[in-house]
Amino acid sequence: DVAADVPVADVVVCHHVAFNVAAIVPFLQALNDHAQCRVVLELPMTHPLSNMSPLWKKFWDLDRPTTPTAQQLADITSALGFDAHLDVWPDETWGQRVSLPMEDRVRFARIRLCLSADRDAEVAAALLKDLDATPREVCTLWWDV
Repeated sequence: DVAADVPVADVVVCHHVAFNVAAIVPFLQALNDHAQCRVVLELPMTHPLSNMSPLWKKFWDLDRPTTPTAQQLADITSALGFDAHLDVWPDETWGQRVSLPMEDRVRFARIRLCLSADRDAEVAAALLKDLDATPREVCTLWWDV
């Protein structure tokens, strides 16, 4: 939506927004059109909230979608004719950048899970048990223009 307002640059960088883009092909094309040398996207390999999937299963017996993925984005990028490279790496700081009190973590999860406040104790117990604290995989997707 803002492509016409953004100047051309040597390197165009997109950081953690790709999962929120509804029309990904025009978005990728706009990134490419605005870069003189390289396009770089950084994003997690799976949706940023996919770590909550076990909680959706526990509280609602819902299997959350496992797609789209960064690999699928790389495939689309290659199908557009861009010589895309996908470098995958562990984000060692995942879950450690901001130290939230447990009560705030519970509130955030409860709201995301569409649960009422009377379920806070259950949510807290599930957070302590179910959320994966291992580093998440992120990637750098890039190509030269």
